[in-house]
Amino acid sequence: MSESHRIVKNTIFLSIANTLPRITQMIVIFIAARLIGDVGLGKYYTIASVVALTNLFSDLGISTSFTKEVSIKKDQASKYFVNLFVVKLFLGCVTYLSLIVITYFLNYSIDIMNAAYIYGIYMAFWAFSGLFLSLFQAFEEMKYSALLWGVSGILNLVISVFLLYNGANFMSPVWGLTVGSVVSFIIGALIVRGQIKFSLSYLDWNFLKQNLKLAFPFAINSIFSSIYFRINSIILSKLVTEQVMGWFGSAFKMLDNLLILPQFFLGAVYPVMCRLYRESQERFRSILNQSLRVIAIGSFPISIGLFMLSQKTILFLYGPDFIGGTLSLEILSFALLAIFFTSFQVITLMSMGKMKIVNLVGGINIFLNSFLSYVLISTWGANLSLNGAALSTLVCEVFGLIIFTIYFLKKGLFNKESFYLLFKPIISGTIMGVIVYLIRDGNIFISVIVGIVVYFGVLLLMKGLSEKELKIVKSLFKKNDLTKVENVE
Repeated sequence: MSESHRIVKNTIFLSIANTLPRITQMIVIFIAARLIGDVGLGKYYTIASVVALTNLFSDLGISTSFTKEVSIKKDQASKYFVNLFVVKLFLGCVTYLSLIVITYFLNYSIDIMNAAYIYGIYMAFWAFSGLFLSLFQAFEEMKYSALLWGVSGILNLVISVFLLYNGANFMSPVWGLTVGSVVSFIIGALIVRGQIKFSLSYLDWNFLKQNLKLAFPFAINSIFSSIYFRINSIILSKLVTEQVMGWFGSAFKMLDNLLILPQFFLGAVYPVMCRLYRESQERFRSILNQSLRVIAIGSFPISIGLFMLSQKTILFLYGPDFIGGTLSLEILSFALLAIFFTSFQVITLMSMGKMKIVNLVGGINIFLNSFLSYVLISTWGANLSLNGAALSTLVCEVFGLIIFTIYFLKKGLFNKESFYLLFKPIISGTIMGVIVYLIRDGNIFISVIVGIVVYFGVLLLMKGLSEKELKIVKSLFKKNDLTKVENVE
């Protein structure tokens, strides 16, 4: 199977793996929004933010490093897995202890603290399952990832909706997520048991120490990412009411859900880039340019469409009680565009082992986000409330995009041709945005469908999709001779 075809196949499985639980969780949240209101949802978002922040201790870059090393040394998968699983056990205990300490010192209400402890169980089980998912990714067998996420998502939907319609409060989504994670962990353990040999004889302190050293840069990145993406929500939760937190949470949840879209593709291409960087610089650059094309084609219509339809999206998904989050969602739509490209740049740098620049930008953004959040949210500052939190995210993302782009230019990873790849998606996205704006008062589904048709119609007219890319897509639905796809220039 060709590299391009394998990437596309695994992208589809990753799409299923990540889309299904996201969709089910979105349905849960949309139902909850109407049954428990903005205050109840504000409590849920507060819990999710606090737990996500403390969850930074649960992985410390181990999963990413594991994927990278095993994708290169598949014959040592069992040894890597056993040693790193032991580390995960220790980190799980540290994570849960930190959750108890942080919620206590932040002085949240008793109901939020108790819910956070249950939510922490969900995060702990997914932290262990993350090692299973990394193994599947390293072997480029994303179908198992799709199975685990799918089971978790379906159980979450069924349990949460049942509890919500039977009078439960904001705890309903927490219980749904927790039960789903436990069952998925059990399934993952059974699959992994058939793929690797689990023996304590593999425990090797020197081996473990060496690999923890390799994982250290990824650990820093994992910690920085967790703090960065949650710090403004934590600050906001202490400066505004639970109602306002519900408005911001609804807007930020849209960003959080859409953030997974580039990961469908990048998760599939990451192990390939790790391997090709060592095997062939020419093929590595080829995959890099193809990846940039895909990110460009996907990012502009999503971000522009979200901006144009922000108010309708809030009203349709959450109801009129959450209309206060519209401006924040509009601001975050621009941040989403930047994140699409920075995600691609970070994955590229990870595959090259260039983590210093990634962690440098991550560290700066933590301080920048914290400072801007206090200044823009607080009454003694700009007093922009939830919109201040959204603005701080946008500024940080644009900063990261600028720094990474300058680095890529200096290292020769980007050139004039790289920027030319953005031209057709930008033109197609702009035309789509104008059309969607003109029909924005109509039905939201019609606006979305028209936008998709216009965007890809203009892109095809401008020949923004290559013949090779079109043939790869067609080959997924036909039993073609894949060598023909490989030979298309």
